[in-house]
Amino acid sequence: MESLSHSGNFDEDGEELDMEIPVGIAPDSYLYDIYCGKVMEYVRKNYPKCAGFMELLLKGDNQLEISEKLGITPKTIYNNLKKMKKDLTAFIDSVTIFD
Repeated sequence: MESLSHSGNFDEDGEELDMEIPVGIAPDSYLYDIYCGKVMEYVRKNYPKCAGFMELLLKGDNQLEISEKLGITPKTIYNNLKKMKKDLTAFIDSVTIFD
């Protein structure tokens, strides 16, 4: 892992204290975006009819909002999610960020 070795902290003699500060660690939102991208790739490939509402779910819309936007019933969304759950859960558990 890369790091910065400059701490900016000094001891009583004016000597700089060593401190390793990790850099390149992604903020949570960046990792979330990567995972969402991988989930969307999986859904588009394996459940193409569900890609539209899955994208909205990942953006934070609830099922009622999605049903209004897409003109489908919340029950349709629920049923499709139920069908995908096992496969999607297994896929998410297998996802690696750097492959």
